[in-house]
Amino acid sequence: MASLTPRCYSIAVLLSDAQKPVTISNLADRMNVSARTIRYDLALLDCWFRDKKVPLIKKSNVGIYLDRTAPDFSLLCEYFRHPAMEQQVYSGDERKFIMSIRILEENRARTVSELAAFANVSKSTAARDLKDVETQLCEYHINLVKKPNFGIEAKGAEIAIRRALAEQLLKNYQRISLLQILYGQELAGHGGARYLNRINDFWDTIPVDRIGSFLKNIQKALRVVFTDEHEAELFVFLSVGAKRFKAGGIVRMDSGQLEKIKGYEEYGIVRTMSGELFDRPDNGSIGDEDAYVTMHILGTGISRLESSAGKFHEGLKKARSAIKKFINAVEAEIGVEIRSDKELLEDLLLEIKPLVIRAQFDIKTGNDTKLFMDQYPSEYYAVINSAHILEQHFSVKINDTLLTNVAVHIAAAVERKIQSRLERQFYAVVVCGAGIGTAKLLSSRITSVFPKIKIAAQLSLGEYKYFDGNDIDFVFTTIPLQGREGDVIIEVDPLLSQKNILKIQEYVYTIPEKGNNERGQIQKTLRIIERHCTVNDRKGLVSDLEKLLLVKTEIDQPLEFSGPSLDALITGKTVAVNVKASNYADAIQHGGKLLVDSKSIDRRYIEEMQKAAQTFKGNIVIAPHIAMPHARPQGYVNRVCMSIVHLKNPVCFGHREYDPVKIVFCLGAVDDCSHYRALNDLLALLEDKTAFDRVLNAESAEDILLAIKHITCRQRRF
Repeated sequence: MASLTPRCYSIAVLLSDAQKPVTISNLADRMNVSARTIRYDLALLDCWFRDKKVPLIKKSNVGIYLDRTAPDFSLLCEYFRHPAMEQQVYSGDERKFIMSIRILEENRARTVSELAAFANVSKSTAARDLKDVETQLCEYHINLVKKPNFGIEAKGAEIAIRRALAEQLLKNYQRISLLQILYGQELAGHGGARYLNRINDFWDTIPVDRIGSFLKNIQKALRVVFTDEHEAELFVFLSVGAKRFKAGGIVRMDSGQLEKIKGYEEYGIVRTMSGELFDRPDNGSIGDEDAYVTMHILGTGISRLESSAGKFHEGLKKARSAIKKFINAVEAEIGVEIRSDKELLEDLLLEIKPLVIRAQFDIKTGNDTKLFMDQYPSEYYAVINSAHILEQHFSVKINDTLLTNVAVHIAAAVERKIQSRLERQFYAVVVCGAGIGTAKLLSSRITSVFPKIKIAAQLSLGEYKYFDGNDIDFVFTTIPLQGREGDVIIEVDPLLSQKNILKIQEYVYTIPEKGNNERGQIQKTLRIIERHCTVNDRKGLVSDLEKLLLVKTEIDQPLEFSGPSLDALITGKTVAVNVKASNYADAIQHGGKLLVDSKSIDRRYIEEMQKAAQTFKGNIVIAPHIAMPHARPQGYVNRVCMSIVHLKNPVCFGHREYDPVKIVFCLGAVDDCSHYRALNDLLALLEDKTAFDRVLNAESAEDILLAIKHITCRQRRF
């Protein structure tokens, strides 16, 4: 939580310590300010203490004091004894989030003083933030109306207010935190987002137990199992609906949408069960409220379909031919045979109905499209290019974020294809809160990298609780998980980062013999290339890589990558050590100048690298503390080149995990392939801890050149 202003904080401590009332004049003398300033501070503190549930009492001719009989007074004193726990300053985005929630959660006006107290800032700062909040809410067609003597109130369609409120919560809460609220577990933090504690009371008036019971029963009635990620999102929409309805917010659905939703079987089931959610008098809005609930249930992703869900199966038959056609189109794009993957077809059949509903009613999803696109660019763009088949069949426009759900399944099928012939000796389950598609992708990634692991099942958080794991060696999880006795829990990222791979290696990994799983190596090499280059002819590149990696020379040695090696590009003239840079653009400027001086690039290429770094932010950060700025050549690159800038003080490029950057590799390429060998050497350098540490801690250019020479010599031996 943010701190009060230093003076307000001092006044608050003084009042909590005071054994008897104090006067405004006493406080003014103590703080060395005017009585008028103290009155202004007390107005802010009044809201702040009220939020702490400790009333600030003012009595004429007596003075000002805190109600020491308040149940939470001891907690307040504890707060002042350990202020560091909560003395964090909110960022502008965090303040705006807090104020948005407070404005939208109830049908009543909020004063600027109240909002300032919630965000622990001055009224003037709150007023400035409110201008941005107003702009954000305008995107939902919600206006902030100022009511004299009352405050500021949100005005707009109820369904728009609920959507804005839900999307703000989903943007700021981790899905695991929402599931912990739903399951009644104690929150183990918010992934570092302590500012969420500021709105903890948001959940106090929400019937969480009844919503949980409803979600359990609706899945049973529909004979489906929701994914963890989508169940968390559905929980938020239902919670927002319950809170807003209790505050007097009444949903009025568009008549066309209402009739469309009433045509679904799910609407009738919701009508019979909606009383479980919350008590609602029949004021003419029940049908609209049930339609609101049904709309979000229809858009909820499914991880499993029970065999008795007859009508659901009938609906899937109609979509089967379109999905098969779509899979064939994607296969032609990526050059990998996936049409025979029955698991892919079944997964997409489960995915398609909620995806179409979300597209029809513009229900947002929590996918990190950019992160997936960086990891699986071929699969992502193949889905985007083939999406018209689904859009034509279902008569709906599907946005790129929703299509990421589909791309996850395609990537999982590709990974399954890669590892289909590998041996399996260990057994594991995957517990994933990001959806069954991500769970399958993670499963395939694990078994692709570690041939001896077989994934026995992909489980939601709820399913894991009742899963019989006697024959399971490992439990891989993307969420903090309290394992049962005997379970070996390994927490990993959804896309299995290099750090995760090293962690798993400690348990199960033995390095395969040279040449083992060559096609898997082709896919890994393709992804490295696509992460840094634009590939115009993917099929041709796949063919060339197959020739390169699958065909041996007469002396049974793999052919080498073409182009200059890393040590040929990095010389004493293209290395700079202990460089001072104020930001990422300055760091790129230094690296680019080395290449300009060596007549490898035109100065305009430096600007292109800086633009790329601004546009793609952290995506050019390729490893912890390592960035590789690059751009399309556009005629500004004279020859393949690379420079290294070792920064005296690290700078941030915008990567969530690998900032700050210490080493900057500036790359110039003249085509799509002539720099492969240098990149392959660079990858080997980053994977060699000894060599990498030598570069990271270099005191001279010679230290860096020796580390690179060591790696490239070793590469030549292989």
